[in-house]
Amino acid sequence: MITTRHRSDFLRPGLARAGRGGRHRGVWHHVAVPDPQASSAPVDTEPAKRIRLLSPVSPQVRPYLVLGLISLLFSLYLSRHLLGDLPHRMVAGNPADIRLFTWYLEQDSQSVLHLHDPLFFTTMNAPAGVNAMWNTSLLLPALVMTPVTLLAGPLAAYNVLFVLALASGPLCAFPLLRRFTDSVPAAGLGALVFGFSPAVLASGFGHINLVLTGLMPITLLLADDLVTGRRDPWRGGAALGLAMAAQLFTSEELLFQTGLVLLVAAVLVLVTQPRAVTAAALGRIGRGTAAALGVFGFVAGGALWLQFFGPLHQYGSPFALGYYETDVRAFYVPSRMLWVTTRGSSAFARSYVPGVPEYLAYLGIPLLVTALIVGIARIGDLRTRLLFGVGAVFALFSLGGTLLDNGRNTAIRLPWGAVEHWPVFGSALPDRFAIVVALAAAGLLAVGVDWLLGTGRPGARVLAVLLATACVVPLLPRPYPAMAADPVPPFFPAATRWLAPGSTVLVLPYPTDTQTVPLVWQAAAHMAYQMPGGYFIGPAAGGRAYVDGPGPTAFATTLIGIQRGLPAPPVTAALRASFRRDMSYWGARAIVAGPGTRAALAGFITRVVQRPPRHTGGVLLWRDVAGR
Repeated sequence: MITTRHRSDFLRPGLARAGRGGRHRGVWHHVAVPDPQASSAPVDTEPAKRIRLLSPVSPQVRPYLVLGLISLLFSLYLSRHLLGDLPHRMVAGNPADIRLFTWYLEQDSQSVLHLHDPLFFTTMNAPAGVNAMWNTSLLLPALVMTPVTLLAGPLAAYNVLFVLALASGPLCAFPLLRRFTDSVPAAGLGALVFGFSPAVLASGFGHINLVLTGLMPITLLLADDLVTGRRDPWRGGAALGLAMAAQLFTSEELLFQTGLVLLVAAVLVLVTQPRAVTAAALGRIGRGTAAALGVFGFVAGGALWLQFFGPLHQYGSPFALGYYETDVRAFYVPSRMLWVTTRGSSAFARSYVPGVPEYLAYLGIPLLVTALIVGIARIGDLRTRLLFGVGAVFALFSLGGTLLDNGRNTAIRLPWGAVEHWPVFGSALPDRFAIVVALAAAGLLAVGVDWLLGTGRPGARVLAVLLATACVVPLLPRPYPAMAADPVPPFFPAATRWLAPGSTVLVLPYPTDTQTVPLVWQAAAHMAYQMPGGYFIGPAAGGRAYVDGPGPTAFATTLIGIQRGLPAPPVTAALRASFRRDMSYWGARAIVAGPGTRAALAGFITRVVQRPPRHTGGVLLWRDVAGR
């Protein structure tokens, strides 16, 4: 963020820093006072040495320790239904996406272990493969969690990452919000409100890439350092480039949002305070931007080339425009995820078509009113104006291209509709801009509390506490519900006993975005085999992005239909020829039918292969079938 605070705001060592109203805000350095008795000691007498078992925590570090402890405890409270059995429990409500993310944790850890390319692989969707840069592959978090994944399994690693992601959000937002406030408690409150906002917590139902918000405020903080000259432009720009690359390999969607925040903030400054844009500032920003882009290009250039020009590159969003738009009532109608709700509001939230993981916009009436009042009352301050302006613009963006009210499309055109067809912009899901809105609203609450504390008037502290309580209580969440993980047949952990390592296997039920349990089995086998199908985004005809890419082959479509309850077709010579073509294309010589495979589907495969399966390790196995 661009702020009006400059280096001159930081006092020289040894000077106390006075706050508003004459109250002291703190002292930068303690000035030692000579002990009058020290001069009376003999010259040859050595002063007694004190042994400190624990060094005192510096005032600069103490707020982070306190905030980190609060955040961790609250994260553990939210995740308490998982804690008893991390390898075998998962957040309920969106198991398909959690299975996908745990699959990526295992895939990426195996890539590290065997030095495989993590950006492109054929483990899924064999033989065409998957371009990881077009998918939420969690490359950096998966790398960090590799030891946990290898030791405890991918679901345990996912759950640990989930707890840490929730706890780290407030910690990373705190230093950014300190740029907008003088009060440490006010900034801490804002950081907690953002880190545990409904926008973040609703994403916890399967969208861990959006729970990992920490790099967004860190990137904005480094950008503010560059703009205000707090850092050398070359070193500061390099740090910004590294943060951008880390964000790219964590959540490309949040990186896009962060860049859009900087763009909107820059426009606001140019429009409302053009005198702040000096030649010196532009030169500093230019040098820092060059350093940032240079480092970012060095670290992430190859990955971006793969995404936009490499194998299976694609364009557009795999989702229909207008599907992921925020209903205007979602800003003030709570879901059942929160303690303060009603049957009617919970029913409204459940009726939101994209589902609970996308119901992100809720802020509550008290916080909405507070943000509005603080934004207007403090509009003369550039810092507050940026929070208010960015929050308002992103709230408008989150509504999408047309206004949705009470589940009804009003056909009223909105600003996002003018850009939703642009390259890159068209891949963004508008409702997820609510994450930025939550950060701005939390910042405005912090500014309001900070202003009350800074007045020095009697009762101001009580008013600040009442304001904070009124805004926070409607946002208090329930712990996440949990469910047991999918049981894994004994066959898969010992898959190499029956299958050649690296071979391709047709797994049933056929893996799709709605049939994701086979991903769990493959992860349990430590990616010992490849399989056709899967849950991925890939290019269809013409190169446009679609979930499951161009779709299943003819024979795979038949398998999917039988699993969904359609009658099995008669086995004819033409059908057997289709089977042989697809098996040859996949390079598969074995078929494995796991638990949940319909008896009709197993019987159909038996008739096509013309021999019964082997029952082993909880699965049905046909081997050496390609040439028949």
